Amino acid sequence: MLLLDVADDGAGFATDTPSPAGRYGLAGMRRRVTRVAGTLAIESAPGDGTTVNHPRLSDPDAPGLGRPPVVRRPSTRPVSRSARPAGFGRSARRPRHPAPGPTSSRPRQDRW
Repeated sequence: MLLLDVADDGAGFATDTPSPAGRYGLAGMRRRVTRVAGTLAIESAPGDGTTVNHPRLSDPDAPGLGRPPVVRRPSTRPVSRSARPAGFGRSARRPRHPAPGPTSSRPRQDRW
């Protein structure tokens, strides 16, 4: 048997009230546990923190157990510009128009 306990000493919450809008953590945990035919027990109270228990029998015939791990291959899709690091794909070119220099009425003479 496998027993997973996760506890914190945070603010806690009332377990008999629905989660506030935009909070999906416990709902996501419940979905994942249901996929492997498990159970999830949540103990919490305002001001007392939260404990999540997930007991799991080691049954090789249970869904999700005894299967080979899922291997994810890297995507072959191009990365969008917004996801690229700064400067990605840019060459170190000089600007087309040099910055203006000091103004003078005399023609510029380069020194070699």
